[in-house]
Amino acid sequence: MTSFAQQPISNQLTEVHGLPSMLVYDLFLDQKGKLWLGTEEGIYWYDGFEFHGISLPHARSTAVSGIVEAPSGEILFRNFSSQVFVLSNGKTKPLQLKTKNGIIQDFKEFTRSTNGQFYFLKDSVIYTTPNPVTDSASVIWDQKVAGAPVRWLHFVVNDTLFFSEKHIVDLGDQKIYPNPFKTRATGFFENQLLQFNYANSAYFYLGINDSMSIFKDQRKTIINHTYFESTESVWLCTRDGLSNLRKGKYRTWFSGEFVTDMLSDNDGNYWVSTLNNGIYRIPKREVYWFTGNEQILQNRHVTCVQWKDNNSFFVGTNDGKVYLSTTEGKTNLVFDSKFKEPIKQILFLNPDTLGMKNQPVWAFVGHSIYFLNAKFEMINHAINASKGLTKLEANNYLFTSGDECGHYDIQSNQKTIHRFRRGRAILVQNGTQFIGYDDSLMVKTPNSNWRAVSSEQGSIVCSALIGYRDTVWIATLNQGLLTYINGRVSAQSASKDIGRGIHMKYHRGRLYISTTKGLYSIQNGQLNITNISQQLGLPQGAVPYFDLNDSLLLIALRNGLIYCNLNKIENHLESHNLDRISMSTDLKNKYDYDENELTLGYDFWNYSSNNYKLFYRLDEGPWKDHPLFPTQITINTPLPGHHVLQMSLGNEPSDAHIWFSQAFRISPPYYATWWFRVLVGLIPLLLVAFYYSHRIKQQKIRSLQELRISKAEQARQLSQLTALRSQMNPHFLFNALNSIQDFILQNDKGAANRYLGKFADLIRNTLTLSSSELISLQDEINALENYLELEALRFNDQLAWKIEIANGLDLSYYRVPPLLIQPFVENALKHGLLHLEGSKSLWIRVSESHDLLCIEIEDNGIGIKASLSQKDKNKEHNSFALQANRSRIDLLNNLYSGKLNLEIISPSQHTIGTLIRIQLPNLRHS
Repeated sequence: MTSFAQQPISNQLTEVHGLPSMLVYDLFLDQKGKLWLGTEEGIYWYDGFEFHGISLPHARSTAVSGIVEAPSGEILFRNFSSQVFVLSNGKTKPLQLKTKNGIIQDFKEFTRSTNGQFYFLKDSVIYTTPNPVTDSASVIWDQKVAGAPVRWLHFVVNDTLFFSEKHIVDLGDQKIYPNPFKTRATGFFENQLLQFNYANSAYFYLGINDSMSIFKDQRKTIINHTYFESTESVWLCTRDGLSNLRKGKYRTWFSGEFVTDMLSDNDGNYWVSTLNNGIYRIPKREVYWFTGNEQILQNRHVTCVQWKDNNSFFVGTNDGKVYLSTTEGKTNLVFDSKFKEPIKQILFLNPDTLGMKNQPVWAFVGHSIYFLNAKFEMINHAINASKGLTKLEANNYLFTSGDECGHYDIQSNQKTIHRFRRGRAILVQNGTQFIGYDDSLMVKTPNSNWRAVSSEQGSIVCSALIGYRDTVWIATLNQGLLTYINGRVSAQSASKDIGRGIHMKYHRGRLYISTTKGLYSIQNGQLNITNISQQLGLPQGAVPYFDLNDSLLLIALRNGLIYCNLNKIENHLESHNLDRISMSTDLKNKYDYDENELTLGYDFWNYSSNNYKLFYRLDEGPWKDHPLFPTQITINTPLPGHHVLQMSLGNEPSDAHIWFSQAFRISPPYYATWWFRVLVGLIPLLLVAFYYSHRIKQQKIRSLQELRISKAEQARQLSQLTALRSQMNPHFLFNALNSIQDFILQNDKGAANRYLGKFADLIRNTLTLSSSELISLQDEINALENYLELEALRFNDQLAWKIEIANGLDLSYYRVPPLLIQPFVENALKHGLLHLEGSKSLWIRVSESHDLLCIEIEDNGIGIKASLSQKDKNKEHNSFALQANRSRIDLLNNLYSGKLNLEIISPSQHTIGTLIRIQLPNLRHS
């Protein structure tokens, strides 16, 4: 294709649209794709719908230009009072540049080169830094040292150039070149192209050296800014419009406008700022008015268009005329029906139709169906008041009109009426015929008769039909957009704007529908609906007809004809660039249960005029729609637990277009937490444990108290035993001394001497044993034997005594209280045998029975009863001995928990003697 005669489609943004000032000095697109404006009233950003201003509390003037972005994301700009500001998180502050000599601010100029380096000009000194927000700056040029005055600062690809009226300085090699421009240069291109203004003309130099080549711009205008789109395309923002220099050729838009800046956004839209008339937005690239149709549209409207070939197309008008236009802009009238009724359809029929062998036949459908040959000479016409025609087979066609529908045989010029009813649309797809009436949709397959089809909502009133393979798309007046597949009708979109289609085409997997609201595109299989009219910035209103080939889309409007690059439109429809939306409020990872709402803010900018909607869902539940403005979404807090919030941007919710997805957690109330439930479950256990712990503690306290009392009692009893032994020992000593005294009085010195020796041994042994609480049974027997030997002397050998030890009894194993047996033996001697006339016998038997030690002391004395009846001088002694023995046994039982058993067996009155039996375990208490 060569070139259309053209002017771009554009939308002007002025104060009516909320633009704060018609004086716009600078345009800038940040890394996110957000559009920033430097205006007379300050710095603003545009979301596609509204302009958002930024407060400048420290500014000496509000006019802003020179907008750039730091690597860390902050926006830098300056006002006309040489102040440079940093914008971060919606707040501004003056830039304070750190240098080795301290902090400096207020710069005459600053810029950023294409390699990312920043340069600042202050007092003829140039400072450079990779990031003025975070890094320190160093001096790269000082006029006092270099000798070249600095007045302006400009940039090239790798280095920065600054200019005076006489010099150009290359910072890369630190060389100074003469300035051939004699003025300030205003642009660069690939380190080669320098452009400057001189004598109301633009000049371009190639190279920065003494042998620069130069060529002159033919337009007599001053260039304010240069925008380099590619290596072959340069845009010149001038005081007389916007010019594009491509391979040495010019095209000019917006003649008469003072253009200050230009850029292209991420969607391919051009933005043009002006000094007095706001901003122009040129939606998409290569979308133009076809200027060759000016003569066509004199007092008429375009009603249909149809490509003839890649370089020419037919245009039908509302007054019954058909024009043939070429892509170069030439237009010729090829048919006039003479009826002032619109041309509704243009068809190419097979060669040989109507006997035209190997020649094309065209059918223009208007008041009637007109058949024309290749020279656009009328061959025939038929069927009045026709609205549409489509081929069924051979020369048999399906037709519809305002009051009847049926079949038409072109060869015989005969028609067969199916129904006298107003028809709206017809289609033949894979042999199946469809006729849409104003009250129903009728379908006939090759093997069936005509029948009405309906959806779940009832009868279908269709306005347009189109088929592709096994799918038939049905645009309806009452049910939105439907599909018919294998005899089944399914709903696709409930939008009435989509349903009321005027004309439909299927092309490369996309369904295109023209409606009373504009032209829409639907992605097959995804139902991603896009308003192309809005994307292209077309005037709002009906699109009566359109046609497309492999490269261009033609759109008929009431006031003209639009053409655009179809490939670029479809590439954009598939890209779905969602970088124009970002969260301004972070979703926290955790929320308390009593936070009843989640309120999130977002920034949205829509430069393509897409009819976007915002959808959100929780945990892959159903999608819910949300208006884009205000840019804040409030979601009721879900139940406690882990959740995932997802957001989708588009015309319909789609998993493929999810731009935000984040997991978060709602904390349960304290009474629903596991630890609280565990705590509640543990409270009874803790109470029981506390109760028993308290009881155990009290019991331990009582036990300790009892133990202390017991120990005190034991100590007391031991003290009593000791005192008792202290009483018993003097008693025995007294008796022994009496015996020695008797020997002396009898003048028996030998006996007294032997007795005294044994007495000394007995005293020594008694003193040793009585100091212990328990002694071995062996020690007790040894002491007893010593005692008996001593007593036998006193009895003048009339005493016969014997100690019998059971076989196998280990005397060293058992522990007994000291002098346990001796008091009972002493009683037997003193009170049983002493008064006995005749032979005196004493038996001591030690045995073991059932782990108990049994000690028996038996004598053949006078017995206990006779002893008690004695009224002699030993009465007091006798009473003390019996009482002391019993008391000692009681104390030992208290000390050892009743483990000692004492039996005193007195025979009958006719029998003499006494038996004492003591039973006790092996005592181990210390």
